[in-house]
Amino acid sequence: MPFGQDLVYNGADYTLNFGWDNSSFNLLPVNRNIFNTYYFNYLANLYSDKNRIVYCKGLFPTAILTSLKLNDRLIIRDKRYIINEIKTNVNTGEVDLVLLLDFRPLRNGAKPIIGKGIGSVTFPIMLGNGMKSATLDPGTTGVTLSALTITQDTDITFTTPSLTPSYTLIAENSDDIITDFGQYIRSEENNPVSYDIGIQYEYTDGSLENDTITLIQEA
Repeated sequence: MPFGQDLVYNGADYTLNFGWDNSSFNLLPVNRNIFNTYYFNYLANLYSDKNRIVYCKGLFPTAILTSLKLNDRLIIRDKRYIINEIKTNVNTGEVDLVLLLDFRPLRNGAKPIIGKGIGSVTFPIMLGNGMKSATLDPGTTGVTLSALTITQDTDITFTTPSLTPSYTLIAENSDDIITDFGQYIRSEENNPVSYDIGIQYEYTDGSLENDTITLIQEA
């Protein structure tokens, strides 16, 4: 395990370097740096030639007013916006919004985690601007999906196959330990299983983009 600013996570190299600097671990530039991971999408959207400031007034119920955050995306008439400024009258519910158009890509950043044995998890698959469909491919993972092709934002249920209990012992010997009740005793480490589900996005102009969702199943 490298000790420093570099990290290998889910088979990909990440770094705490702000820019595209050489990694001190593998001596190569790492593209997944702080700027590209956290800043690039926002700044590229902010200075896009297509972006505009939009002023909007509305009446929001209390549930939305109390939960709204500045980094939330708003969808108004099928267009996505970023909140740049918000003024609220809590007595009347009137809201004055200053919005920016949102051209940032939508990606599923979280990784679904499933418990032991056969399990399922529901996870949203989102279509970004200009995308007309997405096709999911579980490959040979054994994972079943509630839908393989979508044409709108959809919650997909992933069901994983059953697993044999797995564990790693941190001890002087490696004898298997099973209780009288058939329970596996394991140390602080375990052996989770990951499944890579491929996604191919198709844009309205016919171009394609590939991505991957990784399911984590506890063993």
